[in-house]
Amino acid sequence: RAVAVALGRRLAEVTVYGRRPDEAARVAAFAGGRAGAGPIPAAGSWDLLVHATPVGTWPDADASLVPPEALRGGRAVYDLVYNPARTALLDAAREAGCETIGGLEMLVAQAAAQFERWTGQPAPLDVMRDAAEAGVRRMGGAA
Repeated sequence: RAVAVALGRRLAEVTVYGRRPDEAARVAAFAGGRAGAGPIPAAGSWDLLVHATPVGTWPDADASLVPPEALRGGRAVYDLVYNPARTALLDAAREAGCETIGGLEMLVAQAAAQFERWTGQPAPLDVMRDAAEAGVRRMGGAA
C-alpha cells in the first residue's frame, strides 16, 4: 500500500495487481490508481513493476508470481523481498533486460531514515548495509 500511495503522490499511473482482487481494488483506490484485470501485467505494459508479496522469500527463493515472459519490455523491477537478496524474480528481470532493485535496499533505507530521525545524525549506510547482509546470511538466505 505504501509503495502504491508514494507512486500515486508522484503522479505515476498506478495499477495494482493482487492475489485478492478485492484488496487490490481497495489499495488502488486509496492510491488514486486502478486495479488490474489479471494477476500479472502483460509484457511491455508497464515501466516499473514492484513486487510486494512474500513469494520468493527464503526458503522458497525459487518461487515467483511473475512469469519471465511478462518481464519483456519493462524498464525496472523492484522486489521488496530481502531474503534472499537475489530472488528468482530479480534474476528473470535481469535476463529480460530490466533494471533491478532488491528489498535489502528498502530495508536499509528504512533503517537509515529511522536512525536519522532518532539521532539527528546522518546514518552510517555502509555499516547498516553490512549488518543487514550479515543478518540475511544468518537467517539462511544469501545476501
